[in-house]
Amino acid sequence: MSRKERGGQARKTVDIVITTLGDQRLLGSLSKVIEKTLSVANGKVYLLTEEDASKKVTEYARSAGLVVLLVPKEWDSGRAKGRAIWWFAQEVADENRWYMFLDDDSYPLDDRFQCDVARYEEEGKLLGNCILVPRRGKSLLPHLCDNLRYADDRFSLGLALNHLMGKPVFGMHGEGMLVRGDILKRYWKGITSIVEDAEFGIRAGEGTKFFRSSTEISILSPHSIGDFWKQRRRWYLGLMSILPKYPLASRVLVSVRMLTWSLGFLGIIAWIFIPILLITGGLSSSIVAIDLTIVSCFLLSLVFFIVGARRTKTMPQAVVLFPIYSTIGALLPLYVLLTLNRGRGFDVIDK
Repeated sequence: MSRKERGGQARKTVDIVITTLGDQRLLGSLSKVIEKTLSVANGKVYLLTEEDASKKVTEYARSAGLVVLLVPKEWDSGRAKGRAIWWFAQEVADENRWYMFLDDDSYPLDDRFQCDVARYEEEGKLLGNCILVPRRGKSLLPHLCDNLRYADDRFSLGLALNHLMGKPVFGMHGEGMLVRGDILKRYWKGITSIVEDAEFGIRAGEGTKFFRSSTEISILSPHSIGDFWKQRRRWYLGLMSILPKYPLASRVLVSVRMLTWSLGFLGIIAWIFIPILLITGGLSSSIVAIDLTIVSCFLLSLVFFIVGARRTKTMPQAVVLFPIYSTIGALLPLYVLLTLNRGRGFDVIDK
């Protein structure tokens, strides 16, 4: 596998795999993803899709110079994207090559990941993630909610701490996942959960070191509040389903992360009740302790939202509309509880 010098920095060839269902309706947005991805690629670019994908999609990808891979219908190992990646790992991936995985609505904003891979491979780190930068879909409010993801990757219990520990104890996200072929082949087998990337990260972290790339990945925010809730619902239920499989440390840390998400959003409720309790004189010491804890998480979330808003250039809207999208987030745990009877499968969303 080639190792190149450019601008005084060593770069490693990284093949890029774009996963998609191949729906013709997504061709417009997919064409943009392909164009942006090709502009930074220094290796092969694959389109990994289903055997019955739209011919217009596959023909466009081939005409753009991509290698189109069709997962056979009879391949029955895993679910949805996880199934396709396991097929790729078994049938295509080379143990010595590096791969970046993207969804069909995400693309790299720079090529620094090639330098990062060259650097961290020398340190024995064979698994990594990039930093997510949300871009607006059809609706503003879900995009403002998504701003939290940028700050989470940069500074908090997500990729930042994963990088510090050299281990993806919090799992990974699928957009911008970097992995060498031998690690992909060894640890993707048998993954069947609805949060396949997080499960893979926790599993692979037992056998290799993790790094956070400085490359930013543009991701598309859900188009509606309903789709936002469905997406987060899958994450909550998926993480809950895989936690029992892993070491105690991972279970505790992921649980703490999920709790701080909820407390941060629910802090808006604390702000409502503190004045009421002060006026009525019903503020006992025990309630003060609980309220201060929740409000602290709330303030931390507010800071993170503002950090994300500065990066996505949505600062005025993020400040003015904070009570609204905070309340939307606060209702998320309730939504998860009320929809448990729907099962724990995939929710198809408009993205």
